[in-house]
Amino acid sequence: MRDHTDLRQTLELWCIAYHEAAHAVAAHFSGVNTSTVTIRPGTGTLGHHVRDAVVGPDIEWNPSDRNRMRAEREALICLAGPSATRRCLAIANRHDLFNGTQHASDYDKAIAVLSYFSCGRLLKQHLRYMDARAEAFVEDRWWAITAVAEALLQHITLEGTAVTQVINKAARSRAQRGRTH
Repeated sequence: MRDHTDLRQTLELWCIAYHEAAHAVAAHFSGVNTSTVTIRPGTGTLGHHVRDAVVGPDIEWNPSDRNRMRAEREALICLAGPSATRRCLAIANRHDLFNGTQHASDYDKAIAVLSYFSCGRLLKQHLRYMDARAEAFVEDRWWAITAVAEALLQHITLEGTAVTQVINKAARSRAQRGRTH
């Protein structure tokens, strides 16, 4: 029984690392600075990602296309984490471990910013669209998410500059492999 519990805890930590890494990578590729990302549990969290604000206070009174795009960037960063968790569990063939309630705050944040630009049925469609974009982003940038997750598993917490360095190193390595094949 102990081996089963250890394996489950290892899988959970692995999924948390990929979840938080996905937030950081989505922020990076959205041009948003990360302050820190960690897999150290906090009050009410299993890990967390601290970053610059994407949307400003003018979002409430200025429904411009520029603010809508900012809101969508914010939603993408929020939804990348749950998308990475689903992908981790699919790789481990443990879909049964996905618990949507653990990701409620990510979805709540995405809904909050999207609700400035849509409501009701349109908001649900907008959220589904952004969820699909997050899934595609995670699939396309899995190489970067993996690099940051591995660094998180090794160091527990990364500063924003370290996240950028890890992503840049992974990109160079990826480009080198592409030239040799």
